Amino acid sequence: MSHLQEVIREFLRYMRTEKDASLQTLAAYRSDLKPLEDFLLRERIAPELANLTTPVLRRYFIWVHDERRLSAASLRRKIHCFRSFFRYLVEQEYIPQDPMRKIRPPKEPERIPIYLKQAELQRLLAAPEHLGGPYHLRDKLILHLLAYCGLRRSELLRLDWDDVDLGAGTLRVRGKGKRERMIPIIPELQRLLWEYLQTRLPLENRALILGREGKRMNKDALTRLFKRYVRMAGLDAAVITPHKLRHSFATLLLEKGADVFTIQELLGHADLASTRIYAHCSSQRLRQAVERIRPGYPERG
Repeated sequence: MSHLQEVIREFLRYMRTEKDASLQTLAAYRSDLKPLEDFLLRERIAPELANLTTPVLRRYFIWVHDERRLSAASLRRKIHCFRSFFRYLVEQEYIPQDPMRKIRPPKEPERIPIYLKQAELQRLLAAPEHLGGPYHLRDKLILHLLAYCGLRRSELLRLDWDDVDLGAGTLRVRGKGKRERMIPIIPELQRLLWEYLQTRLPLENRALILGREGKRMNKDALTRLFKRYVRMAGLDAAVITPHKLRHSFATLLLEKGADVFTIQELLGHADLASTRIYAHCSSQRLRQAVERIRPGYPERG
């Protein structure tokens, strides 16, 4: 095994044990870093850390982009992975300076996120009622948590009953990078949680959302369940994902007057740049905003 491979393995262990990276993140990092040695050997460059200069890494990204026909988003992800890897190498004093400092990822295009309108959201939230059965209350709770707490799929599945405070009306959410946040829950969601709790007593499993086997629900089961209700609501299951309810939560907050800093905190974004995509408004709201500067517009008392 080359020294480069050894250091990559060490970096992945560090990400798992000290950064608590998810299995999905670790798999992505492993996949991103693996082709580097192949490229070096192809270029007849010894796979040693001293040879990983900025020009060599620029050639690598050009090669991997052309070889795999990567999208701009995939290339950005790979560059961010390499930035984390080389920061680690500098911190551990394997190399004196970071060769990734001057390498910039492709600019991310501005996109307005897809979200559900109120009528569409209400149809989706009502779908479990039409299906009935022993799981309809659990499924209704899942959809409401996604819609009115803006949870990521992994955050939802990680919830325990210990995270729920019905008295205070709050939900503790463990997000990315071990960051925790408290989300206020609306009275309708409090009632749903209370009703669902009655069906789970006595609590033999502290996980909030259980699958059919009585164990914590996994991502695949949640995805299948979600798609079924999306289709029942007459929506496009190829477009509407659990993450679109997170977009809907943020958009609804914005439309009701919440500022982007509040939305950032509720979504658990580490920086405001991630939240800025939600600062889109309906054309009607934009028109109303501009109308207020019109000469003769009535002043507020």
